[in-house]
Amino acid sequence: MGLSPVGAQTPELGVYGLRQQGWTLIGSETREQVLPGLPPYEELPRLLSVTTYHLEKDGQAMTCEIAYDSQHDRQHEQCAPADP
Repeated sequence: MGLSPVGAQTPELGVYGLRQQGWTLIGSETREQVLPGLPPYEELPRLLSVTTYHLEKDGQAMTCEIAYDSQHDRQHEQCAPADP
């Protein structure tokens, strides 16, 4: 997953970068799911967590998602303009 720019003022920024540029966090939701681990770790729990952030600035809205997969110990962040 990559980051989507919004206008020239927000190229390749995530939640932290947008907040540094004056975007206001107006809400967030977190969804978590526990699954069996992938081979060879089937007996270990695998946590998938997705947090969605809603931000606003100057009448524009952005949505960013940060997804974490405990099995791969990786986090991905993706931002895009919010649907009107």
